[in-house]
Amino acid sequence: MPRPLMGVPTDLRTLPSAPPAALLGRWHIVQTTFPMWLRGGRYAPSLNYLDLGRTDAVGDEVQYTTNRGPQTIRGVDLWDAAHGARYVWRGSGWLALLRSEWFVVHLDAEAGVAAIFFQPTLFTPDGVDVIARAERPAEAAVQSAIEACRALPSLRARLPELAPPARDPSPT
Repeated sequence: MPRPLMGVPTDLRTLPSAPPAALLGRWHIVQTTFPMWLRGGRYAPSLNYLDLGRTDAVGDEVQYTTNRGPQTIRGVDLWDAAHGARYVWRGSGWLALLRSEWFVVHLDAEAGVAAIFFQPTLFTPDGVDVIARAERPAEAAVQSAIEACRALPSLRARLPELAPPARDPSPT
């Protein structure tokens, strides 16, 4: 069960619900503030939310490519139904000691675009990802997600850092 919303800005406490079923499937990170995706040799980041046969959780695979090939970080996202936009990620395997809290800030199921905000952990800063079902979503849908973030005072200061993830420099 997720902990109470301590230290969470008020504007994130009243976001619309985004139940796990709405997230199932692959999402490409198309804009981000996360340093791991902006530099450091990690390319083509995506999120894959997997059906665990539960209404309160999804499996979570973060996939990306490095010069050593495809990489995957696995975990489980527990949905906080009382605060329906909030999830708590717990890593799998040796990452089981790690935990991260995140929120679905915007979800446009028709356009296949969403925005998520993740809080800082011991090892990572907080940040925003704009994610999309398509690798190259409609620009208007991406801008709509960014505007939803901009409407929240607690996220506004993070948005100037928003950029597409680093591209693989190797020839295609």
